Amino acid sequence: NATIYYMTACLLAVGAVFFFREEIARAVNTPGMVPYMSGCVIAVVLERMSYIPDRLMIRDMRFKEVGIRNTIGELTYTVSSIVLAILGWGGRAIIAGMLLRALVRVVITVPAVPWREWLTPAPLSWERAKKMLSFGIPLSLGSLANYGSQKWDNLVMLRLFGAQAGGLYNFAWNLADLPASQVGERIGDVLVPSFAKLEPAKRPAALVRAITMMSLLIFPLAVGLGAVAPTLLGDTIFPPKWYGAGPFLAVLSALGVTRPIGWVIASYLQVHGRTRSIMVLEWLKVGAIIGGVGALGWLGGPLWACGGVGLAFGLHALASMALVRRVSEVSYLALVGPLWRPLLACAPLVLAVLGARAGLSRFAPLPPGVALVV
Repeated sequence: NATIYYMTACLLAVGAVFFFREEIARAVNTPGMVPYMSGCVIAVVLERMSYIPDRLMIRDMRFKEVGIRNTIGELTYTVSSIVLAILGWGGRAIIAGMLLRALVRVVITVPAVPWREWLTPAPLSWERAKKMLSFGIPLSLGSLANYGSQKWDNLVMLRLFGAQAGGLYNFAWNLADLPASQVGERIGDVLVPSFAKLEPAKRPAALVRAITMMSLLIFPLAVGLGAVAPTLLGDTIFPPKWYGAGPFLAVLSALGVTRPIGWVIASYLQVHGRTRSIMVLEWLKVGAIIGGVGALGWLGGPLWACGGVGLAFGLHALASMALVRRVSEVSYLALVGPLWRPLLACAPLVLAVLGARAGLSRFAPLPPGVALVV
């Protein structure tokens, strides 16, 4: 039943986007996106065919297998899209990479879970549907908002500053989000079944420990990435047209500090059945990001708009902590306390980077890559 509801919702949503693709392109002043929509739609539908088996593997705590399969899929996308771009496919290289990634995920994930667990025909039941949908619809709407918090601000940047600034912003966002998405979200995937298997009385302490470990892992990645941003883009393989993304990346790296906190707390709230609360928090976050990017961008330009992203994720983290306090009576101090120490430890890291950059500026132009290594 869950498979039927999930795929039906997927087809309806993707079909609507495809049907209104020209109107969407006009709304964001990007008519060049229309030719790519067909391939995107097929890739999304293909990838969703592997989603239920993937979630079942996570439920069963088969994390190593899930990680290996996700890695294979992402490497397929990266290698194929780059090779095809070198061969002259242009933007179609990304679409082809998406299609190949989706196909690979279906081929390697679907057989890993017995089909009887998710494809055995069963009569549709209203009682079962009501139970599933009352839990799942708010969570799905929250997931939609979470996706929107990562993508819809691009539309605002395109509208305010045009394609060039919008492209630099999107590029910098993707780099700045690496610590949060590739580490923080993976932690979140592990936490949902882990919290669920704990006794309720032990979950608050586990939440504090999870936030502590998450901050220790991610804060140096996010802060360090922001510190080396200008050198990363100007001293490696990136062509000069991308150098302008350096200041964007330095400001946007703040999202790597604030975003994962909300993700960990959302995993905790999900186990407690507070999916409607997650939905409300996610949509408030989307509003804060779009509003922050739009308002600050209008006031001060593209760099100010980047600052609106980190601010919005910070407000979302604080609101999430407030909700946890109501659900489990975990104090603000218990949640915030573990965060300041790894953040403070990043200060000498930043000072060392700035000092090294200032020292290297006295020398003649160095070979590519030397400054970044230093």
